[in-house]
Amino acid sequence: MRDLNDDPPTTTGTDGLFGRNKLLSKLAQSSIPHREFAHQAEGKTVDASRIRRHSLSEAAKSLLIELSFSGKPNEFILAVVCGDELVDLLRVAAYMGARKARLASKRYVSQVTGCPIGAVVPFSPRREIKVMADCRLFDQKRLIFNSGVLNRSLEIKPQHYFELALPIIKRIGGHASEKQHVKGGQK
Repeated sequence: MRDLNDDPPTTTGTDGLFGRNKLLSKLAQSSIPHREFAHQAEGKTVDASRIRRHSLSEAAKSLLIELSFSGKPNEFILAVVCGDELVDLLRVAAYMGARKARLASKRYVSQVTGCPIGAVVPFSPRREIKVMADCRLFDQKRLIFNSGVLNRSLEIKPQHYFELALPIIKRIGGHASEKQHVKGGQK
């Protein structure tokens, strides 16, 4: 791990500093203990966990999901699971009463979250976007995730994450078939 002053935050495509600054401001206002640290830029959960030297299950993987409904406009939800799990899109759709759930496109991810792919923070980027977090996140000693940019991460205790994010808590992670589940990364 490097000191925060070693390198400026790195972004790709969209200006991830918006998402990062919003998150850091929220943490500062709440007085919730956390640690931010610099590392080699990486957006893939497996590789980022290796670089940051923590177990894959301690990574909080955030994916923007597009929900389709019958007779009303599509909506987005942020799904957060442990890094060693897949998002069960069928469960997410069922919990939200949606007809279908799918990964949001890269364009929507950057527009909606203000973060580049691989650095989406596990907090709602907008009031109208709900966060659904997997209950298994509670079982971790700590949660680590990119802080809106690819070369900085945050460490926070699970109870503090849930206190600040106020997510819908459901079992949305799993290890089943690829048709029902999605690995990390957006299209």
